[in-house]
Amino acid sequence: MKRRNIVGDVINYKGLVYGPVNENGVIFLFSKISEELEIKVETIRAGFPDCVAKRQLRTGFWEELKIEFEFRSSDFVRHGHNPDNCDMIVCWKHDWTETPKNLEIFELKSYVEKQPERPAQATLDRKTKRIKHVKDFDTVIVPARKDGFERVFLGMNQWYQIRLREESIPKLKWIAAYQTAPVSAITHLAKIKEIKPYKNSGKFIVYFEGQAKKIRKIPHVSKEKGAAPQGLWFTNRSFLKKARSMNEVR
Repeated sequence: MKRRNIVGDVINYKGLVYGPVNENGVIFLFSKISEELEIKVETIRAGFPDCVAKRQLRTGFWEELKIEFEFRSSDFVRHGHNPDNCDMIVCWKHDWTETPKNLEIFELKSYVEKQPERPAQATLDRKTKRIKHVKDFDTVIVPARKDGFERVFLGMNQWYQIRLREESIPKLKWIAAYQTAPVSAITHLAKIKEIKPYKNSGKFIVYFEGQAKKIRKIPHVSKEKGAAPQGLWFTNRSFLKKARSMNEVR
């Protein structure tokens, strides 16, 4: 009997029609977005961990990342891997509730669902109260580590090296900062003054209209479905006003 292909839900994202159903799909999809995440892949191999890469912390500074690809994050345990020898799990679904603190989890499914460029977005979100159409977003949420947040977001009233689609730029009115661990929360919001190309990088720099203002913390709760932001999230300011946690921002 001829074997039939098994596919995931329609995502229509970065040339991938259906969501991954195995680790190979995870690797393919990650390869499409690694540049957006400021991650440069150095090695892909059969042994553990699957990937060695560098992630940009700020201009001129990069950190090494040992990455393991899994369809589900819990597969890491099932495969008998040692978390001490890995920095990040990239998976399609995050279902490992007791993740070691030293391991970052990047869930591709939740990342894809946040992006405003997917033709299938309205269909996939029709059963929720989340933003259903691209025209609804007016805010970009950027992940910021302590040094960059204090020096650039607060100190210079700007944020740069952002990869945006040009048609999205006129819609953006606000920029919010998600401070990475140990804060793990959206803490500040700034009104956007202008967005300009950043050098010849193909990326953009966002200038603020005055200083970013501190807002009520919107925390990422470790037990929530989905990983904390690693790339850009798009939302509406009204969602930020009402959100009690990151799960309600999306």
